[in-house]
Amino acid sequence: MNGRSGLVTFFLFLFLAVMILLQILSMIQSDRLYERLNVLLDRLETSNATTRAPQDRPTTPRADLPMEEYPGDEGDWLVWRLGGEPSTLMDIHASGSMYTRYIVSGNIFESLLRYDPDEFKLEPFLAESYEVSDDGLEMSFRLRDDIHFSDGRPITADDVIFTYETIVNPGVDAASLANYYRDVDRVVKINDREVRFYMKKVYFKSLEFCGGMEILPKHIYEFDDPAEFNKRVSEPVGSGPYVFEKWDVGREVVLRRNENYWGHKPKIKKIVYPFITNDTAAV
Repeated sequence: MNGRSGLVTFFLFLFLAVMILLQILSMIQSDRLYERLNVLLDRLETSNATTRAPQDRPTTPRADLPMEEYPGDEGDWLVWRLGGEPSTLMDIHASGSMYTRYIVSGNIFESLLRYDPDEFKLEPFLAESYEVSDDGLEMSFRLRDDIHFSDGRPITADDVIFTYETIVNPGVDAASLANYYRDVDRVVKINDREVRFYMKKVYFKSLEFCGGMEILPKHIYEFDDPAEFNKRVSEPVGSGPYVFEKWDVGREVVLRRNENYWGHKPKIKKIVYPFITNDTAAV
């Protein structure tokens, strides 16, 4: 009996020893593989550095742009899962959802001012400067000279006024957004680069909403019948760093980089927003 027990113990010890040996050999093989990969990557980087054409070399970032240059390497796609599908890609519509804003706000449509989360304040963006009167009833915005929409058309005061008038048009499906502009008396064009908002009364968020209005290109969205505008739920056009590529209903929305962007072009060439409602499936 003792002999049989000793034999079992021997074979168990032998099995464990073999397993440990195999594990050690696997680790050694993995280390060798990583070493070879590192050598290949080093050679590839060296080759890229020596063969890069002069026109591919990074350019000096413009200091006069209102945001820092995007970090990271050139290329690649970003896949950003959404838990639902938007009913429209026009954020101005009352039917717009948080998914609409995720896709278009800042990517396709841009505003006169933007919020700096580090400094907790509004700062110029499409507008190069702004002024608020001492009584808080007048707000003037001066547009940058180098801003334009993705089709190359310059952004002017007419586009700002058109956007405001579209929002407050009672026939346009934008009642929830128009509510924030009920204290605006009128918007006046000073010249092609400057507009002035006149307020009926002082409101502490007037600058945030007037400056945060995302500007629409008048030459694209101009309409005679508000119903025409309400039907435009896809193919958004703005001034942002990305342009609309396609909307596969029920599946995904795809944006591609705006190669004609007036600011620092992002490094990521495409953003894909797949609609995956099931959390387990998303994982």
